[in-house]
Amino acid sequence: MLVIYYGEGAGRTGLMATVLRLKAGKQWQSVASYIQALGSNTLTLPSHIGFINTHYSV
Repeated sequence: MLVIYYGEGAGRTGLMATVLRLKAGKQWQSVASYIQALGSNTLTLPSHIGFINTHYSV
């Protein structure tokens, strides 16, 4: 497991981790649970959800 954290709290690092896990073939629910369990703000912001919905079939 690799966790990269950028301390500003906007969720950019978590968004990239989400993208990498989706590209690796992980299922959306598994990815979302994993990323949120790390304490990231990712997937709580409308812009992040919009990006994922636009670029990935979740």
